[in-house]
Amino acid sequence: KTIESILHNKNSFLCYQEDYNLIKWICFDFDVNKELIDNGEFDKNKSVFYQELNISIQKLLDFLCKKDINYLIEFSGNRGVHIWILFEENITRQDGYIIFQAILDKADIQLDTQKFSLDKYPKSLYSSTKTDKGTGVKIPLSFHQKSKKYSCIIENLNDFDLTKLEITDLDNDFAESQLAILNKCVKQNKDELFSKLEITQEKIAQEHQKHNFINSISISSNNSELNEITNKLNNCKHLKNIFSKSRPNEKEARIVVGLLGQLQSENQKIGKNLLFSFFRGKEGAVESIINQRLAHVDRCTP
Repeated sequence: KTIESILHNKNSFLCYQEDYNLIKWICFDFDVNKELIDNGEFDKNKSVFYQELNISIQKLLDFLCKKDINYLIEFSGNRGVHIWILFEENITRQDGYIIFQAILDKADIQLDTQKFSLDKYPKSLYSSTKTDKGTGVKIPLSFHQKSKKYSCIIENLNDFDLTKLEITDLDNDFAESQLAILNKCVKQNKDELFSKLEITQEKIAQEHQKHNFINSISISSNNSELNEITNKLNNCKHLKNIFSKSRPNEKEARIVVGLLGQLQSENQKIGKNLLFSFFRGKEGAVESIINQRLAHVDRCTP
């Protein structure tokens, strides 16, 4: 009755990933950056943005097909695409994250972070929120309140036609077509995925070590550009997740301030300028507010 009510009343399903550190799916959540929607660029060139985004997504799908890893493709109904991998039984969050990272590393996706972002589910090896449910993702047939469209499953990216994906009302034929695609999806076995992705016990141990340690980096004093520095920091996967976001949260922003705020080049402090450049390029940035927040950055300790 609850599901029927949600479908008929155009509401959303939010699926929480964890059940006390156990999960049954991982999800690659690709989005067009929100600032491109806010400034109108996305609405002007939707097909162009999706065409470019889908090139990166197809690279991921090609890799999954090569490794015989089954998946589901979902159009979010607004500005993104979800790639779901379902498991036949519960696995730990840690195993799910390691599988996610192995796929991401081996697929070698090239994503233009000025235009697009990738949210990971699970987001990290261990939960930072200490909750027992993890984070939630809207699942297929959720109704997006902003776009006034339903999210839906598609069989492949060749079916990605915005004129056909603008589903504003549900009918039996559409619901049955969705069920038919879902029924074709093969749930994955964790041990088989470890084998296909060449995940060894040594690599698992290395992943756990990365969670606890961040390698120090050297920065050339001759060319301490923001891009150069962030590219080096991206060697740490946790920092790469922060730098790829269109809008880091308060805790993540403080991490960036701690990392960059005290940097110097040839005895000249450059941290404040780097931070200004970083935050100015983020979603909803207001220069006057950035200047105000960075006024006393010199007092911050790394």
